[in-house]
Amino acid sequence: MADAWQTYPVEFRGGLVTNLSPLQQGLNQPGSATILQNFEPSVEGGYRRILGYRKFDSNALSNSGLVRGLLRFDSQVFASRGSGIFKSTGGGYTAITGSTAFPASTATAKVNGATSSTTSLAVDNNSGTIIAGMVVTGTGISGSVTVSSLSDQNNLVLSSSQSLSDNVDLTFTETSPTLGGSGKVRFATYNFAGTDKFMVTDGSGKPFTFDGTNFKQLTSLSSDFSGCSNVAIFRNHVILVNDNNVFYSAPYKDEDFSAANGGGVINVGNTVTDLIVFRDQLIIFTEKTIQRLSGSSQSNFVLASISDDLGAIAFDTAQEVGGDVMFLGPDGLRLLGGTDRIGDFGLGVVSKSIQSETTNFVNSSTSYASLVVREKSQYRLFGFNPGYTDASALGLLGTQFAGQGGEGMAWSELRGINAYVATSSYDGENEHSYFANDDGFVYELEKGNSFSGSNIRATFATPSFPFDDPRIRKTFYKAFLYTEPTGSIDFDLSLKLDFERSNTGIIQPNAISLGNTTSNVFLYGTAAFAHTALVNNGSGYAVGATSIAIDTFSGDSNTGLTTGDTFKFVLTETATAAVNGAVSSSTGVAVDNNSGTILVGMQVTGTGISGTVLVATVTDQNNLVLDTAVSLSNDVSLTFTNRNFGDTFTLTGVPTISGSAGSSTSTLAFSPALTTKVVDNTKVVFHSVGGEDAATYSDSAIDSLFETQLIGSGFTAGMRIETDNTNPAFTLDAATIEYSVNGRR
Repeated sequence: MADAWQTYPVEFRGGLVTNLSPLQQGLNQPGSATILQNFEPSVEGGYRRILGYRKFDSNALSNSGLVRGLLRFDSQVFASRGSGIFKSTGGGYTAITGSTAFPASTATAKVNGATSSTTSLAVDNNSGTIIAGMVVTGTGISGSVTVSSLSDQNNLVLSSSQSLSDNVDLTFTETSPTLGGSGKVRFATYNFAGTDKFMVTDGSGKPFTFDGTNFKQLTSLSSDFSGCSNVAIFRNHVILVNDNNVFYSAPYKDEDFSAANGGGVINVGNTVTDLIVFRDQLIIFTEKTIQRLSGSSQSNFVLASISDDLGAIAFDTAQEVGGDVMFLGPDGLRLLGGTDRIGDFGLGVVSKSIQSETTNFVNSSTSYASLVVREKSQYRLFGFNPGYTDASALGLLGTQFAGQGGEGMAWSELRGINAYVATSSYDGENEHSYFANDDGFVYELEKGNSFSGSNIRATFATPSFPFDDPRIRKTFYKAFLYTEPTGSIDFDLSLKLDFERSNTGIIQPNAISLGNTTSNVFLYGTAAFAHTALVNNGSGYAVGATSIAIDTFSGDSNTGLTTGDTFKFVLTETATAAVNGAVSSSTGVAVDNNSGTILVGMQVTGTGISGTVLVATVTDQNNLVLDTAVSLSNDVSLTFTNRNFGDTFTLTGVPTISGSAGSSTSTLAFSPALTTKVVDNTKVVFHSVGGEDAATYSDSAIDSLFETQLIGSGFTAGMRIETDNTNPAFTLDAATIEYSVNGRR
């Protein structure tokens, strides 16, 4: 005879765990997952289905083969494919290689004596250096003309006969060089003399530089620099890697590596696989060692060992996340954890809980790419194999919950992000993440609710719950699932009995389909759904704006947004820092000891702050401009809070909505005008849709509770949730299972 009904609650937390026996995991970590694919352990709690990706530019890059490297620079994406580097703001690519539009160098001169149908040319009044191969332009130049040869700077031979008048101004342009080799292309950005620049290595020839106008190769460097494969910036030095040699430039110089001027070279003994700047030290990885370079110049640089028998087994896996450095070691993912004592490090494997998945991932991949999603405290590692289809591409995702150390890592698996190269950056207001493979397109991560139009397939499976006693049979009656949706919900829930063993004779219950419109499922507390969207403008919107672009709208053209509907802007992030130097009646504030990311528009509070004070400009995370002058003492603790903008905005017209639910776009005209700057990707929540109030809670979509009947009997039971669609992301928070206990037999 069955006893009275009982309730078993479980909070979803802990991430993917596969190194425990089924019963151990069910007893000790019931909220963890035995399968967690395309769900991310969220810093806000629960497991959230990941966002999708979309093409950054609808055009493919020229050339063929793999996209070799990616960089965001000057609000543009730079991508390398074949022998070229191309740039785009999203509306087509422009080559900076093999082009006179971004010349390696230019020169000017005047014709010194008229010519008539001859290739010989005398010039004077020179500026710059004329070299063979330069393209010649000017009045009277006919066709495509280059400098074939020259005996000196005043006597040239052109590639075709020309007739030119005396004193005509001529311009000589050196076509920008192209890349060599076929391996990965790596970039590093810097500003040594007031101009933003980047340096490029192609693993074949000598490095290149680009300053926004000129793209050139550093041909004056010695042959020792041919084949440089990686580049970094450390203590105002350019760092170049060629095999086991680490070169450093003279201070604040990008073309001078001479020892006489402060440059030099360090042989680290083995081929360098990765390098990263961390806590004012340059961490240098080889397959077998980890070393650190400290100091600030040739006079005090010191190379010291961190590990002599452990290194990074692959290129492009080292990333800083949450005050630690993650990298792929021979036995899994490790953290190079800095301790409280500057210069001390602790090494620890943080992927032990998913050791079998990590081993399979490493064995299946031929190369790797990685990035961090800073606002989510996430490390993402992508494996690439030429045999992968997009759907079969593997990846690992780790969310760091603790301040430092591996005990706070929660893991999941990625499927369907086929990345050969990847990069992420933060520009002071917005985070940008990109990847590319061999199809020629650059994709932007954390955008939309599909994989470039394809479904996102996600699976979560719990351990088998013992319900206090794993040897007493239970009868299961009902399940409640607690979720946080941002739009339509559609997934399957399955009850898995007795570890899914095939020899028990138990028939596993059929999957139950859950969705907003499913007849046998109740969605509590929603009269009208609270639709959401994100602001879609890289530079944000200034005070006074009365129109904004949005994307990832949870509705579509049938949603019924109309004149008079209302919405609010919602922000939830917080950060803290300490004043770094007393301030007297100034809007400029320097800070240090940061925790979290400071964003434009955040409200600032702390001792000495009065009234409403906002962050007006983020020069970088340590230098801020406030909208109000303040006087602050040194080391005062400040809190930065993204405000729930109190204003309610009303649509002044009927917006045109394009695209499908979850990835649609529109432009909203509204009143009143903005009174605070709104940055890109700020959440928009509609409080009325089609003239009807939408159900909301704390200005976000109301938590949704699903109830469904269960059929089944067994000693243990687990849950599996699967979704395969382009619906908006949602979070699985918790569940309860109602059951009764049968008598022991």
